[in-house]
Order: sequence, then structure tokens, then C-alpha cells
Amino acid sequence: MITFGDSNTERVIKSTPTVLDFYTLRDNNCGMMNADERKIEAGHRLRKARMDAGFEKRSDAIAALSMAYDDKYSYSGYGNYEQGIRPFGPEEAEDFAAVFKCSAAWLLCLSGATPVKPDEIALLDNYRATDDRGKRVISRVAEQERPDYPTGLKSSG
Repeated sequence: MITFGDSNTERVIKSTPTVLDFYTLRDNNCGMMNADERKIEAGHRLRKARMDAGFEKRSDAIAALSMAYDDKYSYSGYGNYEQGIRPFGPEEAEDFAAVFKCSAAWLLCLSGATPVKPDEIALLDNYRATDDRGKRVISRVAEQERPDYPTGLKSSG
């Protein structure tokens, strides 16, 4: 069972719907998408998650999925998901999210936020483990390293 949405759109899915079942939902970052648009966007997100997880080749991702889920996914079937030809549902999204270290809700276009990468999680863990002085230093460095930080003030090393 998956619960998603905000107070205006919250729904509970008890069966195994596909992405096509979600086309009427309003997502604050995905906007209103018809079934085909959502299917294509989900495919783009699946490819991005795969690439971000370090699987440059689709075949490498299939190998990892096959090891984790007893050959549940075929190369052509997964390819259809990634190309937006065939929709995938919550169960598949959970499997992909576990292997690619991202959010199933994000893959299904139920959340507009980009997935958090493992190195970003590690950085947050390190930040939380430091004292107040360490948090100020980490925040200052992160702020100064932003591309939009005023160039005249950027530290030189």
C-alpha cells in the first residue's frame, strides 16, 4: 500500500496500479500530466536514476536487478520502462529505487524533488554529527562553493 499526495490530493493505492492510473493527480512539481506524458517522464527519471547510480549500461542495471530480484526483469522489459513505452507500477518502482538508491515516489512522478545521492546523504550525516562550530564551517564552505556565489568573495583555497 502506498500513500501519496498532499492534503488536497492524498490517495491510498491498495492494488498494484500503473503509472497510467496516476495521470489525474496534481503534483506540485510535475504539474498536470496526461498518461502518456507521465509514462515518458517516469522513463526519463528511471534512466537518470540508473545513470546516477553508476550504471552507464542498461545491461549492468539489469544484472544488478536480476541479482536482487531473481531474474524478475528482462532487458527488453526494462528497456520499455526506461523508454516510456510501457508504464511501471509501485512494486517495480520500489525495486528500482532499492537498487538505484532513489525514491520510488520520485520515479513514479509523485514527487518533484530530485533523488538524494549517497554522497549527499553522507555529507548530511557528517554535518549532523559535528558540533555547532563544525556546522558553521561546513555551511560557510558550501555557501562559498556555490556557482552563484559572488565571485569577488569566493575563497581561493
